Amino acid sequence: MKVPESIDTAAMLREAISAKVAYVVGIAFYPHRNDNCHMRLNFSAVDPEHITEGVHRLGDLLKSKM
Repeated sequence: MKVPESIDTAAMLREAISAKVAYVVGIAFYPHRNDNCHMRLNFSAVDPEHITEGVHRLGDLLKSKM
């Protein structure tokens, strides 16, 4: 997932975990470039209700950063 370039997903990770939602920072998948505005979300092992709640929590956090 790409977020606005003004949002550093690595710096935001602690806040996301505090909000009980987590992701893998995009830089882990792009080691040869400075890319802090991406994140990877896992939805394969989570039930739909938890996905919906996680999206709401992450959305609220992203809104607070914009």
